[in-house]
Amino acid sequence: MIWNLDFCTQIIYEKRNCVNLFKSALSACLTITLLFIGIAGINAQEPLNKNERTFLVDDINNKRLLDIRQNILQSKTIASLSDEQKAQIDSLEDDLQKNLSRLNDQLLSLQKDLKKLEAEDVVKMKSINRNIDEQAKLIAKQMKLKAEQKQKIRKLLTAEQRVEFDKNILNKN
Repeated sequence: MIWNLDFCTQIIYEKRNCVNLFKSALSACLTITLLFIGIAGINAQEPLNKNERTFLVDDINNKRLLDIRQNILQSKTIASLSDEQKAQIDSLEDDLQKNLSRLNDQLLSLQKDLKKLEAEDVVKMKSINRNIDEQAKLIAKQMKLKAEQKQKIRKLLTAEQRVEFDKNILNKN
């Protein structure tokens, strides 16, 4: 049998193409495998411990409490507060702190629950959304309590003291 030179060249060329195609496929497989190993390594990292997770939440809650304390201090720095006014403001402050502390505890609990819900194998968006809505309600309650507190303090003040109190609040922002 006589082989045509063109035919032999074509077979060699096709073999080279097959080898090159195989190399490309192997390279792609290795790249994908390394990518999955990298992702698995990232997912296998230890989750944040309890102290690190709550640190972020505590920062937010501490900022809220700091805002409240600043509002109260502003009300106490008003010149010419009588002893009776100071006692009433202290009483209001204690009530507010108790209510906000209770709400903060509930908020922290919901935030921890949210982290658990988000980390479940089967994520239930309805549960996550319900949790977020509950958090929003608690934050709204806190804001309403603070606004109510300011109005209660304003009612205790004389007209001149009220002007100073309002000026302090406006300057704070």
